[in-house]
Amino acid sequence: MAVAKALAATASWEFHIIDIDKAAAKTAAVELAAPKRFYIGDVTSYDSTALTFEDIFNRSGRLDLVFCGAGVLEQNDFYNDHPPAEGPPPAPDQRTIDVNYKGTVNVSYLAQHYFRRNPPEVVDTNLVLMASCTGLYPVPGFPLYVSSKREFPMSSGALSGRLLADSYQTLALGGLRKQKLLLKVLT
Repeated sequence: MAVAKALAATASWEFHIIDIDKAAAKTAAVELAAPKRFYIGDVTSYDSTALTFEDIFNRSGRLDLVFCGAGVLEQNDFYNDHPPAEGPPPAPDQRTIDVNYKGTVNVSYLAQHYFRRNPPEVVDTNLVLMASCTGLYPVPGFPLYVSSKREFPMSSGALSGRLLADSYQTLALGGLRKQKLLLKVLT
């Protein structure tokens, strides 16, 4: 949200924010004093995300910046011990991987498509993937989250050569901010 607020301060941006959580969208609406539109969507669903991108592009006629900050912390204990008498353990909850990685793939794929559809006067388009600090440094206790966020810098690096050749930039950011993961690790 800090990036959106900084861009909003310039008064030259229109925001389109996708979130699956209606309460988070309402909170963001209050915090962001700029032209905005919120979409309730699930980035793990390609079809849902594609329809949202199409709607955004049709409304705005352009796409300058895509900031992918999708992230869900794993809720189950990956290291939980299961008695051998019960047979194999239950499948791990992979929603973290679905949102953090598959969501990023969907958003990145769609971003490049709509960047190419921009009018010729739109230059300096950017795809930014928010890796969090775990994209750069392992954090004990959250192997699925860390693994999925580690893919952001790798994806950015893999995408950058081709997208730069097409005049689009891609960047992965790692940072530390007060969030649920940090609070769980520190407490």
